[in-house]
Amino acid sequence: MSSSATTTLRAEPVCSTTGALLARLHYAWFVHGRIKPSRRHGFTRLSSKRQVTLPLTVVQKLGLVPGDELRVDTDDESIVLRRSDSLAERRLRTLDQVAGSLADVYEPGYLDRLRDEWR
Repeated sequence: MSSSATTTLRAEPVCSTTGALLARLHYAWFVHGRIKPSRRHGFTRLSSKRQVTLPLTVVQKLGLVPGDELRVDTDDESIVLRRSDSLAERRLRTLDQVAGSLADVYEPGYLDRLRDEWR
């Protein structure tokens, strides 16, 4: 450009009334597509990764903390989540199941005599 040429710049409003309305509608459509629809109380959805989110009231009522193991079962048409037993509870249950299963292996009083020998 030569120094003798002058350029006139006009300041135009950023958006007119119609432009502002279109901008708001575009933003509303954009936001609407990204915001998850509200959930009904006590309901959850299965994600594309087959994950569900437990409602906070349920988590607090059961005292669950991150890392707790839950057992998943089905009961007719229902999905049932149960708190998993700890290792100690599983071992005690196993001991209860096998305790007494070796009855009549030793004659009565044999183990008492054997224990007396150790003293």
